[in-house]
Amino acid sequence: MSINVGISVASMNIIEKLNEEGFVMIENYVQNTIVKELENQIKNAFTSEQVIYVNNDGIVISTINGNELLSRSPLTCELYKSTLNFLKSCFSEIVEIDDTTIGISANKLNSKNDRFRLHFDRNQLTIIIYLTANLNFPLVLYPLVRQDPRIFKDEMDKKINLIHNNKINIYPQPGLCVMFWGRRTLHGVIFEERKKNCIDDRLSIQFAFDLDNFSYDNEYYYGNK
Repeated sequence: MSINVGISVASMNIIEKLNEEGFVMIENYVQNTIVKELENQIKNAFTSEQVIYVNNDGIVISTINGNELLSRSPLTCELYKSTLNFLKSCFSEIVEIDDTTIGISANKLNSKNDRFRLHFDRNQLTIIIYLTANLNFPLVLYPLVRQDPRIFKDEMDKKINLIHNNKINIYPQPGLCVMFWGRRTLHGVIFEERKKNCIDDRLSIQFAFDLDNFSYDNEYYYGNK
């Protein structure tokens, strides 16, 4: 099945927007029919015995990643390929991460106890694609709060001063894509109480890319500060 992505931003300068604002939101990044099929495949994927239940270091989520996810969701593989081609049209070089458990994942949150503490990613460019709407679990972004520490190594020990006005809450919507500089943007998922008793599944797919070659050998996927 062919997946067309990024159509609504064909004329947008992605790099310029990322450098100026630190993130880009693309509504209807994926066709509605594809989003629904992806949602069904991802829900089925979370019935796998290989689902990882993370409860460590301020992270409480269910996740499935790498080849196990791809084997259970062929559309995720097609979406990854389409996203890679889209990024290649925007950047002079895009580097795929060899370890697919880092590069490709799906997350689920559906309990008031679920959370994903503020953190930085290990990769340079992070892509999140939402499959469901959710008012309980916004993505919280503090864009461009530091330089890339793998490139500017003297930045590693500098304190990060968060300015409240720089905080951005993004509420998931089906087909919404958010991309940001992973190592420069402090981000996480918080729980917001609502009057509604039932908490809907928050389903998302994450892709990680680099612009330069980096090694992530022997790095633990969850729990690192």
